[in-house]
Amino acid sequence: MSYNLAKQKILYNSNIKIENYKKNNFYGLVNSFSLFFFFILFLYVISIDVNFLTNFLSIFFISITVYKMSFILHDCAHNSLFENQILNNFFANFTSTLLMINFLKYKIDHLKHHKFLGDEDLDVDFSEYIMTNNVIFHLVGPFFGSRILRFIKKNGVEKQMIKKNTFKIKSILMIILFQLIICIFISSFGKNLENIFFYYGFLATVTLGLSRLRAVAEHGQFIHKKKKHTVEHITVTHKKNFLENIFLYSFNFNFHFEHHLFPNIQSRHYPDINKKILNLHSDKTFKKSMFLTLFKLFFKNEVKT
Repeated sequence: MSYNLAKQKILYNSNIKIENYKKNNFYGLVNSFSLFFFFILFLYVISIDVNFLTNFLSIFFISITVYKMSFILHDCAHNSLFENQILNNFFANFTSTLLMINFLKYKIDHLKHHKFLGDEDLDVDFSEYIMTNNVIFHLVGPFFGSRILRFIKKNGVEKQMIKKNTFKIKSILMIILFQLIICIFISSFGKNLENIFFYYGFLATVTLGLSRLRAVAEHGQFIHKKKKHTVEHITVTHKKNFLENIFLYSFNFNFHFEHHLFPNIQSRHYPDINKKILNLHSDKTFKKSMFLTLFKLFFKNEVKT
């Protein structure tokens, strides 16, 4: 069954009316500012230079916070984080500058991922979640920097974007300014320059590594079978639990099956949608735990149960 046919079947057999699921600005503000708060908090702890261990752990948790900030960009790409489009654009631009991501290119690529999900040639994220080589390297490699070159290439400034004036020089200057400010605090105002190395090192490993793990858990089912356009094998929802909510997702991102069915609905509604379509899920699309899914991939090389 193709992905689109499966989606039509679910919509036909459910009592979901998209127009009933409204967006609100409060949801976006609370979730976004909570992440900014923790980012600033850890930055402050590093700046006062308590001791090496505290600095090291704070940088580690900053890298997790930065990873989770990508969910702000994700929802902004769907224009679903806020009801107010001005807020949506502001938080998209602010967060992408902080994360050194070209938001326009990110949005174009991500919408292609939705439109061409599972297509090896057109889904730009296909190689992220479908593993045709060594499973362990695919899952663990990013924690040793194997994704950094792909990240740079994926978020690079393309010539046609410059010609169309869609990526202005002021965007680059703002990124540089943000990173300089961060480096000042990270280095405790120049006293611990090695913290800058740890900061960008963790971003290149932990942040990108967590992103790879989540992508594989959500989409990388039956990893050695490139079965295109098959929703049962390629999009998975996981039950929410406290530990995974800290490390692997925010903004109800664990309800990924629901998200791909209704990508423009504000994510606060996904738990309710999940309940309404629960009888339409299978054991391939609804699993107990992301960690358990990844464990089976890593140690057993399978995710059939």
